[in-house]
Formats: sequence, structure tokens, C-alpha cells
Amino acid sequence: MASFNGDNYGSYVAVPQEQLPVGEVSGKVRVAIDSYTCTQNVYAIADVILMGAPLPKGARIIDAKVISPSLGTTGIVDFGYPTDVDYFVTQADAGGQAVKKHMASEAGLLVKLSAALQPQIRFSEASDAANGLVIQTMIQYVLE
Repeated sequence: MASFNGDNYGSYVAVPQEQLPVGEVSGKVRVAIDSYTCTQNVYAIADVILMGAPLPKGARIIDAKVISPSLGTTGIVDFGYPTDVDYFVTQADAGGQAVKKHMASEAGLLVKLSAALQPQIRFSEASDAANGLVIQTMIQYVLE
């Protein structure tokens, strides 16, 4: 049976011991939570809702979620940032049903941000019964 070392474990057992990357061992988990109350029934494809303050440069993303009631017969959203709209969660389908979707193997999982990033929701299918409903987002990340 073979035994292999992960990168950080290899650094930990090296002689002399190497310093492990900040935020990868005993890091402080931070959370960015926001909500948006819809002010109209119809949101068109590519409509955007900016969510929360920008995430700081150097943040390592460990999870993200979108929670929404049904936004009508359609109403699919992506959660990401302006140049990569499905970076956190793709195709959160709130059309005809409530949705709670979190990232699993999405593009942004465990990525360390090279620049500040403004989270946003973008509609990939129009809504038709959203007025008064609340969409919530949550991002967990490690910074230090």
C-alpha cells in the first residue's frame, strides 16, 4: 500500500518545517450574507442584483448559497460576479419551486481571489411572479 503527502502535510513534516499558507490551517472563516426583496414581478434575462460588499482580495472561497422562494413559472438565477456570473452557483432554479442551492464543484470553490470581487445574482431565465419575495445569498471565505 502506498502513502502520499498532500502539499500542506509535506510542508508540515519537512525538516526544517515550512510555514503553511495563511488561511489554509486554522484560518478564520468569514461570512458575507445579503438579501434582496423583489420590487416587481418580472425580472428579465440578464437583470442583475448586486449582493453585499465586495469580497476582499486574498479571500479563499469555501462555500456559497442561494436561497429563494419560487419566482413564478420561470426565474432561474446564477450567482457570481460581473465577468463570471456562475462563479459560485449556477442555475439556481427558483421557477415553480423554492430553491436552496450551494456550490459543490463550481468554478469558485477553494479559489483564492486575486482581486476584490463584487458578488451578484443574474437572471438566466426571466421571473414572472417575484414581487415581494426575498432572495438570500451567503458566501463563506477565509482571509487570514
